Amino acid sequence: MSTRFARQLVRLYPRAWRARYEEEFVALLEARELGLRDVLDVGRGASREWLRSTWIGRALALAFDAWMTAMVSTLIIASIGSLVTGVGRFVMGLEPTLTLPFLSLALANSLLIQMPMAIALAGAMATPWFFMTRVTGHAARAPVVVRAISLVPVFAVCMTLGFRAEQLGGMMLAAWIVSEGIVSPKAKAVAP
Repeated sequence: MSTRFARQLVRLYPRAWRARYEEEFVALLEARELGLRDVLDVGRGASREWLRSTWIGRALALAFDAWMTAMVSTLIIASIGSLVTGVGRFVMGLEPTLTLPFLSLALANSLLIQMPMAIALAGAMATPWFFMTRVTGHAARAPVVVRAISLVPVFAVCMTLGFRAEQLGGMMLAAWIVSEGIVSPKAKAVAP
């Protein structure tokens, strides 16, 4: 591959990245024959580095990380809550047979459709609040208050979608757990 083409590919990367890695990367690109897949991979890597180097990219990465954590936490907590509710209703005599709600079609609908939708809506509503509190420093000064206020959109979305008690509990607990990672001093910085 020509040195000129290799340098043009490397120019897709941010200036700070090029200052550190340009010579090595050009040498690597020159050492091999690149196909279309390799060129697309270089472009994908450049776009990833541009996102990492900007504050909006870091904010998007933070939001995506929080969303994934919320999804996993909510699904686990809601499943356990559903199991406890089903067994509890049977033990108290409210259900004639032990139905396992964690195997029901209603729970599958809840876990696969309602909860991801609720997480996305609540996340969209809470992300500006988290971002503002991180930038202004309120998250560091009053993390419990910031986290408590962030539960308001989660509660509103859950009530709007008509969640049952175990779903609401799972969503609220998961939101509280996820918000710790967002407002904690050890969380990744958003501002440059």
